[in-house]
Amino acid sequence: SLEEPEERGKKKRRTEFAKTPEETYLPTSNLHRVMLRAVKPETLLGRDVARTIQPCLSEFVMAVTGEAASSVTRSHRRRLVGEDIIGACQALGMEVYIRPLTSYL
Repeated sequence: SLEEPEERGKKKRRTEFAKTPEETYLPTSNLHRVMLRAVKPETLLGRDVARTIQPCLSEFVMAVTGEAASSVTRSHRRRLVGEDIIGACQALGMEVYIRPLTSYL
């Protein structure tokens, strides 16, 4: 067979188990909670708001995390930390997100 044998003890990524792209999306309850922090307290968010942004935000998180994981691998480390996410944003040309993300470190 042309398939590579699976390495013993190797963990599968969440995307490898997913049957549909929707299964890799971030939970809408988490997105809704974060979105509420970004608006005025008197603002109400409709139920469809989180579902509308869910695919885009999930893809963004996977792209940044993937870039950060590549950096960790290149530097022969096993642990991804907050600074790796900041570096990934910079490497991907997303400097506008660095300042807000740094406030969470």
